[in-house]
Amino acid sequence: AIGAAGPWAAAAAGIGAVFGDEFLTGFNNALPTGREDALRALRFNFDEQDMASIGQAGGAAISSGLATGLSDAKNVAATLKKELGGVDDELDLTQSTKEALALAQAFNIDVNEAIRAAGGIVKRDLAGNTSEALQLLLELGQKTGLGFEEMLEIINEFGGDLNALGIEGVQGFSMMADLVERRVT
Repeated sequence: AIGAAGPWAAAAAGIGAVFGDEFLTGFNNALPTGREDALRALRFNFDEQDMASIGQAGGAAISSGLATGLSDAKNVAATLKKELGGVDDELDLTQSTKEALALAQAFNIDVNEAIRAAGGIVKRDLAGNTSEALQLLLELGQKTGLGFEEMLEIINEFGGDLNALGIEGVQGFSMMADLVERRVT
């Protein structure tokens, strides 16, 4: 199967190879997914500008090879926008969509779990924005070799303490990783 966008995905890939990513992104935004986009807009109460940014983020995820279908990629972007759009004033939807998909693939988890975890980290002020939270989760997992659930337990257990001490993001997560490596937890 060519993918959720049917023959349009193959055409977009060919056009992108010839004309570059800028043209491909615009083409992906215009792919005929009208019914799904209309349902997505209604379900999440998005306006045209939101839908355009969701389409761009979905197209970028497809172009980067992190998503297999445009509809799935747009759903990830829509979920990020809904869950973190009001919390993260710096939300880079395109970058965060790719990072959420990469985190989900790295830990073999549902992408919604990755988004919820990042949201919790941002809401607790353990990271400055969604992108930073997703990167911190990935780095913590790579440094410690912990499973995703174990990482969340450690973050929930020690995250508030580190934040209360004024220890932020990268430094706090690095300390947690070092503690885990030394089996101090």
